[in-house]
Amino acid sequence: MGVSRNLRQFGLRMAVRASEVRSGAERVLKGAAFAGVFQAVNATPVKTGEARGGWFITRGTPSSATTGRLDVTGAATIREAEKEIARFKLPDGQLFLNNNVDHIEALDAGSSDQAPAGMTAGAIVASRAVVNRFRILDR
Repeated sequence: MGVSRNLRQFGLRMAVRASEVRSGAERVLKGAAFAGVFQAVNATPVKTGEARGGWFITRGTPSSATTGRLDVTGAATIREAEKEIARFKLPDGQLFLNNNVDHIEALDAGSSDQAPAGMTAGAIVASRAVVNRFRILDR
């Protein structure tokens, strides 16, 4: 009887810990995704706002869609991405940062005088920094 009770208590503690790990992993991924979006949007050079407004988040799979959004400041793009990130749950799989504006690769390669090459590299660095400093379990 004592062993059975101890095993039951152990099982309950493991279930709580599993929930904490799942929750912590979601927080890490959401934080990394937001950091990447914020960096990518703000590093994107602006002429019409098409490229800056072209960033969006998908859950589970990447997308070949475009947003059609013109966003000179990037605020609306970040707000929309934040909403999608907030809906993320681990069973969704992965979060993807997408931008399918036809000239996004040229901008990332440095074609604009407004910004240096590498906005996507900066987004990756920002996301990794969040992951590197985050603790899944707060203990």
